[in-house]
Amino acid sequence: MYGHEYFLGDLLARSARKFPNKTAVVFEDKHLTYQEVDSRANAIANSLLRMGLKKGDRVSLLADNTFEWIEMYFAPAKAGLIFAPINTNIVARELEYILNYIRPKVLILQPRFVEVIESIKSQLSIQSYVVMGSGVPGMESYDRLIQEGSKEEPAVELDGLDPALIIFTGGTTGMPRGAVHHHRGLVYNAHAMAIDLRQNYNDVEIHITPMYHTAMASQTMCSTLLGNKHVIVSKFEAANVLEAIVKEKVTCGFVVPTIINALLQFPDLDKYDLSSLRALYYGAAPMPINLLEKALKTIPCAFIQFYGQTETFLMATLPPEDHIVEGPPEKVKRSRAAGRALVNYELRVVDKEDRDMPVGEVGEIVGRSVSTALGYWEKPEETADLLRGGWLHTGDLAYMDEDGYLYIVERKKDMIISGGKNIYCPEIEEVLYSHPAILEATVFGVPDDYWGEAVKACVVLKPGKELTEEELIEFCRQKLASYKKPKSVDLLKELPKSPQGKILKRVLRDKYWEHSEKKI
Repeated sequence: MYGHEYFLGDLLARSARKFPNKTAVVFEDKHLTYQEVDSRANAIANSLLRMGLKKGDRVSLLADNTFEWIEMYFAPAKAGLIFAPINTNIVARELEYILNYIRPKVLILQPRFVEVIESIKSQLSIQSYVVMGSGVPGMESYDRLIQEGSKEEPAVELDGLDPALIIFTGGTTGMPRGAVHHHRGLVYNAHAMAIDLRQNYNDVEIHITPMYHTAMASQTMCSTLLGNKHVIVSKFEAANVLEAIVKEKVTCGFVVPTIINALLQFPDLDKYDLSSLRALYYGAAPMPINLLEKALKTIPCAFIQFYGQTETFLMATLPPEDHIVEGPPEKVKRSRAAGRALVNYELRVVDKEDRDMPVGEVGEIVGRSVSTALGYWEKPEETADLLRGGWLHTGDLAYMDEDGYLYIVERKKDMIISGGKNIYCPEIEEVLYSHPAILEATVFGVPDDYWGEAVKACVVLKPGKELTEEELIEFCRQKLASYKKPKSVDLLKELPKSPQGKILKRVLRDKYWEHSEKKI
């Protein structure tokens, strides 16, 4: 630092200067060096400025995993713009809401999303649409932005607290909220992750999960800081991932438990040489203990658990030496912890009045760091609640042991994590209540050996109405992204309620979790 602020775009620019000819990105048959990626990012940034965008304007990307994600995490930041990546697994109704909420001046998209955008275009106020490749009629060409943009660093005045990234989470109403992260926090987080994940200049990182996800954003920044090679897989298939690991000599990568499970179930796993793997980072969903035991015995590398949120990025890690599944009970227990605070985080467990809980007693996790979000985009009341008292309130319930290890027991927030994706119960409940045959409905997560958690709906029908489980699931499929629809439905005569009339979701939920070792 030494008197000069270090911004998000500098992560890429510095690695381009330090490792100009080192391979930065591998995607299918595409290979780009750090110098090439940095030049492309500069060209995009300068083209966006030439299109009339000004500091603080938003730029969104709607795309499956592809090599352009790496340059796009840095290009808007170089121009003083705010990057807002979009979840590709949402339907038109959800997409329309998000785009009107964040109001990007430019939306960059892959050709396969042109049709859905055209269907809602009249409801949007986007200035320019940019299609990856050579473009389509009525939309700009991504290739042209790169061809015509200056390859020099944009001359933009920045401050460390300027917003650089908006990552979407969920709201209490079920609709998404944008967690706003600033340059300084993202840079600090990249450095802290490099330390706690024990990454080095020689790592080769594989990107398997969707690139719009918080974990992929943070991993992209951390690996770019170190000049690592990014190996991007377009979508998860066990054979493709294993082949990429072998071919590119991958050393590390982030996975969700469902990916680990699929790899372990792959019949030809033992035919692949995975000796290049140094570590796999896992998180974003419950990890069943028996699955972790099998992974430790089968995959020849260290395991490090992530704990974080969209609003915080990475907050805690459980290092390899704490992954012990055989031995003294006190050491085996530690493998079930979420970990200890990241090098740049302070973590506490507090009661409802934000007073510290004694060791071993359950309370809410709160955190404080330069890397926490500024708040939610254009939601001042929710931001004030999130950051009350100067500490970010996670909504997760846990206890802390005498050595500072967190053991998460429950999510306070009404959310399901299935296959690493956040699913918010109120959004699904709203759809259920829109069905003419439903009187009452509630939604919660239940244990699932493959997905970690699965969506369960319990409903009460109106008198005289008939409805099958299959019909209701299909109804939800038409109105929600597929991963959000209930996997099962219980048709009940009544739902348990408190004296105040509130549905007691826990009464329904607890019977499914009583034999589960992890309750998050």
